[in-house]
Amino acid sequence: EALAQKEQLKSRRLDGMIVLDEENGNLISDEICDMDSAFQENKSSEFLNITIKTDNTLTKASQVTSRSTFNTVSDYMKKSVIDADRRISDGDISINPYKDSTKTACTYCHYKEVCLFDPKYESYRCLISNSDEALEYMKKEVDSDEKLD
Repeated sequence: EALAQKEQLKSRRLDGMIVLDEENGNLISDEICDMDSAFQENKSSEFLNITIKTDNTLTKASQVTSRSTFNTVSDYMKKSVIDADRRISDGDISINPYKDSTKTACTYCHYKEVCLFDPKYESYRCLISNSDEALEYMKKEVDSDEKLD
């Protein structure tokens, strides 16, 4: 029963990134520790995707980011949505599926029969798999957009 309860708590864990507090370098605020009593005991949160190693550093599985990285990704997403809206409004409905190392957008697509994308004659858009390279790309895109304003 304890294992079932542990699995149930794990399934309720919030999915997403946690933004680090860059002002004072603290990761865990007192409020989080007060809400999650297990965190102080076993260095792993029942509610958030964070775990602290014995040397008080985060494990690689912890889903954390800095405020500046979060802002860059957020600004890039806003720019991407606005660009997509503009292109669609202008009548651009071109097909541009992605491909990464293991799958393509077509793997999940319900419209393969009507889409007419043929990888024999058209190429997939390659995704940036390295997160540092992807973040650098997003920064450049956001910065170039700000210079145009």
